[in-house]
Amino acid sequence: MLNNARASAAERLQAFRGKRDGDEVVQNRIAQRLGNEGWLVLGALTDAQRAKLTNFERRGELTDERLAGAVLDARFSQPP
Repeated sequence: MLNNARASAAERLQAFRGKRDGDEVVQNRIAQRLGNEGWLVLGALTDAQRAKLTNFERRGELTDERLAGAVLDARFSQPP
């Protein structure tokens, strides 16, 4: 029984340590990478595009090329 309690406590501790940042925190990092107009760019993206970028950033896979693609997507998705 004691081993189960230790395992359970260890699992809870690991889950706590693995808690991920909220979307706003991750998106703030993305906006900072984009520069002065970072939040404007993020605001021009669709929810799906923003979620995709957020997931890439969260996994450490948001490359400069992907970021540049997002900027283009934001600029060309704006109505004339």
